[in-house]
Amino acid sequence: MTQAIEREINQLTLKELSLDAAKLWSQIEEASELGEDGKVEQLVQELMGVQDGIETKIDAIAALVDQLNLDLETWEERKARVAELHNQVISRRKTQLEQIKRTLIHLHEIGLINDKNIGKERVIEIRDNPPKDAGRKGV
Repeated sequence: MTQAIEREINQLTLKELSLDAAKLWSQIEEASELGEDGKVEQLVQELMGVQDGIETKIDAIAALVDQLNLDLETWEERKARVAELHNQVISRRKTQLEQIKRTLIHLHEIGLINDKNIGKERVIEIRDNPPKDAGRKGV
């Protein structure tokens, strides 16, 4: 096969190659009916080249699909690890917040802080918030 034909095959899509193969097959049948054996042989050679191009395209498409699937799997794993990391940080922050609340409630219960505690810019109020967790005070 000449380099020009190889270059053309490399640039064609699978659809175009399939259409070319169908066209060549029709030409082979036509030349065969007309008894043009030399032309049939030439067309068969061209068809084999196109078929080789189709096989190469199919391999390339399959390789691309494999690579994309691998990439997706990798990104899904990364996403899961990042989500787990964020979940751990969120959990630690919630635990810290609960510890602060428990400490403030405990300090209030033993009389070390008042119901209303005023800072330079902020206020912490200790108030009863029953039904949610009966018997506990809220911050």
